[in-house]
Amino acid sequence: MKWIKIVFLLIFSVVSLNIYAADDDDYHEGASRPIDYDTYGGFNYKQNWIKPKGDWKQLFVGAPPGFDVYLGWRFVPYFGVELGYEWTTNKPKTIIIPNNGSFFGVVNNTGQDLSLTGRLRFKTGHVDLNAFIPFRFDEITPEGIVSLGVAGMKSGIRITTANGTDNSVVGTATDTFTPSFTTIEGRSHAVFRVGLGLQTLVFEKVGVRILWRFENTSVLRARNSTITYSPATRDMFHNSQSLALGLFLKF
Repeated sequence: MKWIKIVFLLIFSVVSLNIYAADDDDYHEGASRPIDYDTYGGFNYKQNWIKPKGDWKQLFVGAPPGFDVYLGWRFVPYFGVELGYEWTTNKPKTIIIPNNGSFFGVVNNTGQDLSLTGRLRFKTGHVDLNAFIPFRFDEITPEGIVSLGVAGMKSGIRITTANGTDNSVVGTATDTFTPSFTTIEGRSHAVFRVGLGLQTLVFEKVGVRILWRFENTSVLRARNSTITYSPATRDMFHNSQSLALGLFLKF
């Protein structure tokens, strides 16, 4: 993919310039130096923008907040790898489907107005390769971050009706509307992501980080797990962005 090539080119070109400057025998005061630590861990608050496609945005919150924990190892001064886990909240959203009304072409044949409540939670394990780009401003030494990674992401989907029907209930023989939605389950998939950020130490071992990411969440799918008379595979999400702000601790 073109954007992956661009990110790799940016990582190696910028970092190479900094390595040359920092390793020069005639290194002078004020030149860029990396922060001197090898292992670290952190915790972020994340605002996610994961927009559902089409009418799914009526049923799911498209900007769920979340959290991220990670451990990192800088195996050379300008490069490091991070392992982490992320999750979002699952705030509910409810819509009313009138009797004989339809949602995604499925007619409400229950004989009454019916409410659908959707809850959506993303759970993600990830590994990221980061390039750290040091700067120097007086006594503060911030670092730019260019990140490329892959995540195993799953959309945890639960759709319930007004009477409490959940994913374990298929419905009656004549009710084709309810099970068309209450049996939908999210599937796991690999998601590629790129990020740009900035971090700096504020105390000897404690720092702050802000990081923007793009993720190709459009590859995620959901599926009706127990029925065959509605579309089995659901294409539900656009690509997404997130902004994380948090603290890290060097060991």
